[in-house]
Amino acid sequence: MDSAPTINLTGPVSGHRMGELLVSRGVVTEDQVRIALTEQKRKREHLGKILVRLGFATEAVIRDVLGGALGYDAVDLSRVVVDSDVVQLISKDVARRYNILALTLDDDARVLTVAMSDPFNVIALDQVRSLLGGDIEIKVLLAGSGEIDDAIDQVYGYELSVDGILQEIETGEIDYQSLEGETDEYSQPVVR
Repeated sequence: MDSAPTINLTGPVSGHRMGELLVSRGVVTEDQVRIALTEQKRKREHLGKILVRLGFATEAVIRDVLGGALGYDAVDLSRVVVDSDVVQLISKDVARRYNILALTLDDDARVLTVAMSDPFNVIALDQVRSLLGGDIEIKVLLAGSGEIDDAIDQVYGYELSVDGILQEIETGEIDYQSLEGETDEYSQPVVR
């Protein structure tokens, strides 16, 4: 009797269990997992990141498979319109440190929905809860680490640089933070 390997998902998925899960779902082959696990021993990265970097799977496919296996809903951040007021509930530094992005807030039910790449990061969830006063429930949606990084850059970086440029135009004061990394030809607020 030929059966798929059984996978114990009572806690965070280790590299071997994640590999078994992805093979059983037909996402990658056993050889690809072996290559990625060998690479993981050398680089100390998450197996999912290695599989994506090697081109064996996409971050979206891994996110969806893991979300289903772990019992978390997955979210494609490229298709989500993020409420800028809700995003500001979590500082950019905290969002970056814990790879977390606030998506929506239901004030009546006191439920904050966030996207995370590691839903088992209790420290991150406790940190967010303490920032918001502690009496709020946090609903976690699984998202890819790269997707969250891109969304953080877009939501925090873009919004803040536009605000800085508008402030420069209105007050004449230069926002040196938004000038970092720019060449001299694009340093004027009107040009930017």
